[in-house]
Amino acid sequence: MIFILNSLLICLAALGGFTLESPESPPVGCDGPMSQWYDRDNPSGTGDWETLSSIISFISGAEQWFTENNCLQPTSAHARTTFTHIDASTTGDSLYIYNADGLVCRNDDQGNGDFCNDYEIQFCCPEINQQCTGLMSHWYNRDNPSGTGDWEDLNSLISLNAQAEQWLSEHNCLEPTSAEGRTINTHIDPWTTGDTLSMYSADGLVCKNNDQSDGHQCSDYEIRYCCPSM
Repeated sequence: MIFILNSLLICLAALGGFTLESPESPPVGCDGPMSQWYDRDNPSGTGDWETLSSIISFISGAEQWFTENNCLQPTSAHARTTFTHIDASTTGDSLYIYNADGLVCRNDDQGNGDFCNDYEIQFCCPEINQQCTGLMSHWYNRDNPSGTGDWEDLNSLISLNAQAEQWLSEHNCLEPTSAEGRTINTHIDPWTTGDTLSMYSADGLVCKNNDQSDGHQCSDYEIRYCCPSM
C-alpha cells in the first residue's frame, strides 16, 4: 500500500537512517506558466481534496497569483504524492477527480479500508500570447534581484522612469495587451530559467527571491510591452 510505504519512508528519513531519492516528475506538456505546488489538504478526514476552488478559497495569495497569471481556468494539472513524488496516476488510489480542476481522492472509494495518499498539485495556465499586432516598446531593465527580487512591473516603471512614462503615454501603451520578458545579456525566456515567478502578464514581471525553493536569487530580467493597435 503506497500510503503506508510513503509514511514509512518519511519516518525513516526523519530518523536519519534512510536517504530517499525522489523520482523526477514526468513532463506535463504545458505551453504556459506552471503554478507552484500546492498541498492544501491531507487524507486524515474524508480524503485528500486538492481542487483549484479550495486552493483559491483557503490558501493566502493563491487567488491573486491565479488571477494575475490568467490561470483561473487552467488547461491541465499535475499531481504527485508529497515527499516521495510518485505520480498520482500510478499510486493505485481510486481518484474521484483528476483533471484541470484539481484532484480529489476519497477514502471511502479505496478498497480494504485504505486511506488515500497525501497529494500535492500544480496547474498549467493558458499560454501567454506574445504575438503583438501593435507597436512594441523598448526593452526596460528597471530593477535587479539584489534586494527582494526583480520587479519589472509596469507601475514601477512608470513611477520611476520619466522617459518610459512619456514614451508609453505617447504611444497609447499605458494599458499594454501583453508583455515579453527575458534575462539580460543571455536573453533566456523567463519560463525556462527555473525561477518561480509571482507575476508575468501584461502588467509586467515580478520574481521574488523568497519564492525560490533552493534559496537562489532570481535572474535579472528585462521586459518590453505590446501596445494596443492604433
